[in-house]
Amino acid sequence: MKKKALALFLATMTAASLFAGCGNSSSSSSAGNTAKTEEKKEETEEKAEEAAEETKEEATEEAAAEETKEEAAEEAAAEEDTTLESGAEETEEAADAAEETADKAAETVEEAADAAEETADKAADAAEEATDAAADAAEEATDAAADAAEEA
Repeated sequence: MKKKALALFLATMTAASLFAGCGNSSSSSSAGNTAKTEEKKEETEEKAEEAAEETKEEATEEAAAEETKEEAAEEAAAEEDTTLESGAEETEEAADAAEETADKAAETVEEAADAAEETADKAADAAEEATDAAADAAEEATDAAADAAEEA
């Protein structure tokens, strides 16, 4: 009976080893875990890459927005400078025009003074001529009266 019990024991062990498989049971589950781990690792890497891309895009957008703000500020400053320069140029042009007008007015006044002086000189000459003519006429009248008195 010992032989039969031993044979039955060996047969049970053989059947149990047949059901267990050739390899270590922990190695097969470890292989499954390794595949799952690899899969999760890839998913984590993909998520990390996506997050990095999103962060990079956000940083790029923020940098672009900041650059746009700086450009707008520079444009506003340049526009203000242009406006100031334009205002300064307009003021300078107005001052030049006023100076030209003043020069023309001074020339006109000077010409008018010269014309008035010429007119006064002509009037004085005319008055002198008229006085001379009146004196000559008076002298001639006196002479004619004296001649007429002598004849009479």
